[in-house]
Amino acid sequence: MRRAGCGGSVRCSCVRTPVGLDDDFFELGGNSLFAVRIGAALRARGLPSLRLRELYRHPTIRATVRSLAPSDG
Repeated sequence: MRRAGCGGSVRCSCVRTPVGLDDDFFELGGNSLFAVRIGAALRARGLPSLRLRELYRHPTIRATVRSLAPSDG
């Protein structure tokens, strides 16, 4: 399993388990409280905040990153 970078370390610290790029946040025990913590941890690191809605729509790190990437067009 491939491990994630900074976004993964944020999720790891919030759900307290190793997180791979394709691990589902909710299958790892994530919930709305952990989602709020992820947003706060991103802001604390000077990173853009993540809307909770986006985490629910894209529950893996890979999917979240893809959704936040600028589109070509």
